[in-house]
Formats: sequence, C-alpha cells, structure tokens
Amino acid sequence: MSPSASQTFLFADLAGFTALTEAHGDERAADLVDDFVRPARGVMGAYDATEVKAIGDALMLRAPDAARGVLLARRSRPRSVDSTAFPGYASECTPVRRSRAGRIGSAPP
Repeated sequence: MSPSASQTFLFADLAGFTALTEAHGDERAADLVDDFVRPARGVMGAYDATEVKAIGDALMLRAPDAARGVLLARRSRPRSVDSTAFPGYASECTPVRRSRAGRIGSAPP
C-alpha cells in the first residue's frame, strides 16, 4: 500500500478489564480476551485487513478503506458482549481513518 493511500484503523478494547480481572481472576479474564479477539481474527481476511498489534485486552487492525473497516467492526463484535457472565462488561470498537494528508480522525457516519 502506498504512503498516500487511505487506510482505516480499528481499535478494540474491553472496557473495565482490570476490574473484571480482579473480580473474576486471570483465567476467566484471559478466556474473555480470547472470545473478544477471535471474531476479528476470524474474518480479517475477508476484508483484506491485517492485525497491527494486540496488547492485553486491546486489538488494533488495519483495513484498506473505511467501508471494509466498518464491515469488519460489525462482524467482529463478539457474541459475549450481549451474553457474558461478567457484570458491567462492555466493548468499544471504533473505526478511524487516516486521510491522504496523514491526519487521523473518526470515520464519517
């Protein structure tokens, strides 16, 4: 991909992960992280996306354009978001885009 090409970056993070770990233990929290990242990793190829990095409960992905980034974000939402046994669990996955000028901002609606 050329330096002037537009790209979309997705940042996904588990809200309240430290509190979840303290309340339920490392093993259950690690299982939750696996459930959280597995859907994204499973469909990245369909959108020509790549994993930039994963750190703890955070995941950064790169898609070639905003449309594929948004579709990837929608298909990456783990089922556990709605059916988890962890109280107060929430996830955020916000597509952002890198414009041709190099600025980063929220993807347009």
